[in-house]
Amino acid sequence: MSTLDKKILSLREQIKNCKSQLKPSFLCDEDEYQEQLELRWHIDELEAELDKLLEQNRAEEEIEGW
Repeated sequence: MSTLDKKILSLREQIKNCKSQLKPSFLCDEDEYQEQLELRWHIDELEAELDKLLEQNRAEEEIEGW
């Protein structure tokens, strides 16, 4: 397994763990709402990084296919 594959798996696991901590906004008090908002931003950042790595992985696979 390549380093890139390991990073992808790690990011997927991190995203899964973060999403498991999310609560519906109507169940949150004011303090929890801010924490949940920050958690959602963090998930967005992780997903953007994952997308970039997946794109890089596809590019590497295309190069190896030549």
